[in-house]
Amino acid sequence: MNELSAVVQQYRNLVESIQNATFPPSCRYVPFKPLWQKPVYTIFPFGNTNQGIEVACDVITDGGGWMIIQRRIDGSEEFYRNWNDYVTGFGKINSEYWIGMDTIYNLTNSGNYELRVDMEDFQGNTAYAKYRNFRLLDRIYYTVWISGYSGTAGLLGDSMEINGRKFSTKDRDNDGISGSNCAVLYRGAWWHIACHGANPNGIYYTAGQTPTRARGIIWYSWKGWFESMKSIEMKIRLKNF
Repeated sequence: MNELSAVVQQYRNLVESIQNATFPPSCRYVPFKPLWQKPVYTIFPFGNTNQGIEVACDVITDGGGWMIIQRRIDGSEEFYRNWNDYVTGFGKINSEYWIGMDTIYNLTNSGNYELRVDMEDFQGNTAYAKYRNFRLLDRIYYTVWISGYSGTAGLLGDSMEINGRKFSTKDRDNDGISGSNCAVLYRGAWWHIACHGANPNGIYYTAGQTPTRARGIIWYSWKGWFESMKSIEMKIRLKNF
């Protein structure tokens, strides 16, 4: 009986492996492609082979398995956009893009996810911030639940102390500050709170310096208020990876 059970389990494992290779449920199961190619994959995270989504995957960093939900690399995409654009997503997956709040909500409510943010300045220095818990709690404000910071981008503390905050865009002010809209003041949609310590969706400055305090792609705890990043990526993966 034990031998039969072992054979059955081996068969189940084989079937699962074939299915994961054919319809990968996450970036954990996609084939390796060099990152410089900016590869695009189709994954099936919701258990429905007719419901695939196109994503960019990072199969190398910190063990791989990361789905990239936001990327800034050269300023080719306009990120100062309205609410509906941020809900549905925009940009080119093999370049600069935002995957969309609805997709992030669906993903982070289908399992337990963690978040990693990788960034680089114009001198080639790199840093990262990692959060053990990341989820969007609702489809009205896309309130964020985030905790468990670690990494190298927080020499002055965590720049993403945004737990429990609602998302704001230039046409939807949810920052809780009367008489002003942080997304307009700093030209960046975000989970603002008086207003931010990080502004990944801010203006892309090719010179790396922002003439206006906190208006570029800012990560205050690493580079302060006036140095804007050359590149930044937000990526998520299942915690049981």
